[in-house]
Amino acid sequence: MVLWCGSVSNVVQFSSLAQWKAQANVVNNLQGSIGLNIQTTVRAIENLGTPNGAAASVFPFAQALCGEVLMADEVPPPADLADYDTAMANFLKASEQMRSVPGGSAESAVAAVRPYLNAGTTALNAFLAAIAAAPSSAPAATVTPVAAPSPAASACVVPDVVDSFQASAVRAVQTAGFRAAIVRKALPNDPGLPAGLVWATNPSVQDEPCGSTVTLYVQP
Repeated sequence: MVLWCGSVSNVVQFSSLAQWKAQANVVNNLQGSIGLNIQTTVRAIENLGTPNGAAASVFPFAQALCGEVLMADEVPPPADLADYDTAMANFLKASEQMRSVPGGSAESAVAAVRPYLNAGTTALNAFLAAIAAAPSSAPAATVTPVAAPSPAASACVVPDVVDSFQASAVRAVQTAGFRAAIVRKALPNDPGLPAGLVWATNPSVQDEPCGSTVTLYVQP
């Protein structure tokens, strides 16, 4: 399956829901905290839906949300898939619309995708309730605009994750205080790299505002 931000590959299949919850759990899995990441990104998108926000500012969040759906699609649970698939389809649709915003304000862009964010959050919560799991103790996204956050007072250092595999690179980026976005793209002139290897990041190793997005370029 191909998403606008990359191809779903290296799908991990689990024989039982218990195994999935133990090894690819929405709280602590090898690919990153799927449910928590998505809810955090949805809340961040809602924070953009305030007056005077530039529409262009939604694109990094569109990329992050699509990357999280891609990772979720690579570790699907073996049961209770209806709500899971519904959630990911709605989050993907939201990301698609956000990346193609023609202009205007972030407020209008977020308003346009809010129905998909609502539907995705509802389905995700239903799935988590069905399997008796919760991604976080924090409340789910309320999908109502809130005040835009003030600029970060501190900077974080982008870690050097080139030549790491996606799972460990995502963990390192998140541990350093950033969001991770995945772009699956072959390294030009070197198609023989192992699948899942990170060959570049944007930005590279440097100080950046904590909470901003680091894009990982991953060999498909």
